[in-house]
Amino acid sequence: MNRKYYLKHFSRCFCLLSIASAFGYFSGASLFEDSRFVTLILLSTLMYPFSRYLITSTACTVTGPAFWKKSFFTKGDVSGISALFMFTCLAFAIPLGVCYLACASWRRGGASTP
Repeated sequence: MNRKYYLKHFSRCFCLLSIASAFGYFSGASLFEDSRFVTLILLSTLMYPFSRYLITSTACTVTGPAFWKKSFFTKGDVSGISALFMFTCLAFAIPLGVCYLACASWRRGGASTP
């Protein structure tokens, strides 16, 4: 994953969660009074690109890239598959993002044992 990929998907997630958060806040939802919920939203937003990359690369490794180029997955938002995929990545953003960062750190030799 490079910086361009991260910024592209971070900005998409940030915009969508900002709109959803603003809608929830102005509709009077009491969720935003809890600092844990706000922290969860911010961490999920930061970790979303890592989660998306990990899920995409794993899926391409298991099924092959030709499977993901079929018309069912390339239609866009007509079938709702991209919204479902984004929600899945967002739901698993924190655990998968931490796994991705740990693996990347381990590959680079950042985690040394005492």
